[in-house]
Formats: sequence, C-alpha cells, structure tokens
Amino acid sequence: MPKNKVMLGSEHPLCDRIQLVMVILFFVSWGLDSLSLLVFGYSTVFLEVVSFPPLLLGTIVFLCFGSYLVSKAHKAVFL
Repeated sequence: MPKNKVMLGSEHPLCDRIQLVMVILFFVSWGLDSLSLLVFGYSTVFLEVVSFPPLLLGTIVFLCFGSYLVSKAHKAVFL
C-alpha cells in the first residue's frame, strides 16, 4: 500500500471541531444581523444592498469553485 493512501477513507482529525466552529460562526453572524436590524433599523443582508446581477455572478463563481473543489476531492479519494 502506498504511503499517501494510508489514511484513505478516514475523517480529518479536526472535522468535528471545524463543524462546531462553523455552526458558532453562523449563529453569531445571524445574531449580529438580527441585532443590527433591531438597533439600527437596517439589516446587513446583501439582498438589500446589492442588486441581482452581482449576486447571480457571485453565485455562479462560488458554484464553479465548489465544483472544482469537489472534483479535486473525488480525484484524491478515488484515484
């Protein structure tokens, strides 16, 4: 068995911690957005600030980048 395939199929050692940090960041940003709406009368949601075409362009860019990362991950796992 090649050395670089020893950990194939196992989870990243920090996977649970990373997921926990992401959940905490989500709720903190959600709380700050709700607080800004109550205190300042505006929300930080991008839909209120940015028009549709830049949002669509950003979505397409992130979907392409995500697809690229998924393909790289599948090549690393299955090759």
